[in-house]
Amino acid sequence: MGLDIEAFRENQIKLYFHVACACAWICDYISGFTDEKSLIWGTRWRLPKILYFLTRYLPFVSLGVHLHYSFTAHNERDVCARLQNIISGFTATSMFCADLTFTIRTWAVWQPYRKRAVLIPILFVGVWISRIAMLVVWLRTLTLKPDAGTKGCHLAPVSKVILPFNIVFAAYVGVLFGLMTLKAYSTC
Repeated sequence: MGLDIEAFRENQIKLYFHVACACAWICDYISGFTDEKSLIWGTRWRLPKILYFLTRYLPFVSLGVHLHYSFTAHNERDVCARLQNIISGFTATSMFCADLTFTIRTWAVWQPYRKRAVLIPILFVGVWISRIAMLVVWLRTLTLKPDAGTKGCHLAPVSKVILPFNIVFAAYVGVLFGLMTLKAYSTC
């Protein structure tokens, strides 16, 4: 099978992007390690600490799977789809833990205000139910691209549901930032 130049370029750009993100993430991890060790490691094990560690360290596992996904030769849709499901699961779990941490912080700030404090967890559950549904739809539409003569899985989603997935995420985080900003402004 011949080499598809356009697919090769697209794959190389994705690989460069993944490696650049991994390098930036590892640099961030190394630069904050001393503070993390002194501020977090010595505290008691409670939900926020567990969420922090899941958010912070689960991407290491995901990175290994992602590099395997990107750099090994796979020609079977089932293998590629299984790897993509694993990556999506790790990513969704990390995002869930980060969102839950931010939600808990926002809820703690608004706790004396009963109505808003009740709406924050309801909003979190509603957003995550919709995000999980969209992720399942997106994962089911993945198709194996023809072999471009390069290593790695080449899956193409047919569904465009990933855009609403990201819009829901941005809107949710925007609401939480707005609530935190409103609270900070009202205390000044």
